[in-house]
Amino acid sequence: MLLRDVLSILRSDPGGTEPLAASFQDMMKRSADLTAAAGRIYFEGISDDRELNRIDKDDVRINKLQRKIRKRVLVHLSTQSNAPDLPHCLVLFSTVKDVERIGDYAKDLAHSAAHHAGKLPSDPFVDDLRAVASEIGDQLTAAVATFESSNEDAARAAIPLGKSLLARCDELTARTAKLRCEPEVHTALVLATQYYQRICGHTLNVLSSLVVPLHRLDYYDEKDLLSTVPG
Repeated sequence: MLLRDVLSILRSDPGGTEPLAASFQDMMKRSADLTAAAGRIYFEGISDDRELNRIDKDDVRINKLQRKIRKRVLVHLSTQSNAPDLPHCLVLFSTVKDVERIGDYAKDLAHSAAHHAGKLPSDPFVDDLRAVASEIGDQLTAAVATFESSNEDAARAAIPLGKSLLARCDELTARTAKLRCEPEVHTALVLATQYYQRICGHTLNVLSSLVVPLHRLDYYDEKDLLSTVPG
């Protein structure tokens, strides 16, 4: 079952589940916006505590949306006539967790800026990390649009890029061992690399839910890009 099938049912259900799909879209957009804001704080520095407070409040809102969605899904399934929707709802349960984790890691990224106090070193590693972070942010923003349109072709096209970004994060992680900088700054760079890698991974999971069957969520590979027929 693909996420586009899930949304098709939830958006058209006369029983009032349309807001469920709207809540998920809201959750996706908030996670993308939070990631962008966290990146600005990390790379450009924190101007005041109000920015971090906004980040924290946005993360709380994402968590509340996740709980709302889960509750509505359970209510939806409590009606026997909706039992056939169980596979679709399991997809939504899995995917909503990925979106919630994106928000968590973005919040952690923003707070990790305190380690370097807005003073990242002038180093090729920082330039490469900034470039990867920008592309991951673009990927997440594109995933929001892909989800809203249930565009399976766009998801298929985005997955190889996501895998490439994960590989680049692996390379950056290996390079952190060779960095020569203050311990606090080194910690901040290691954390940011890990957070961006996880944000990318969870975004990739969301995209995969558009093109792979339920039992292969989080375990997609190249053959999933060729066919949506369950293997």
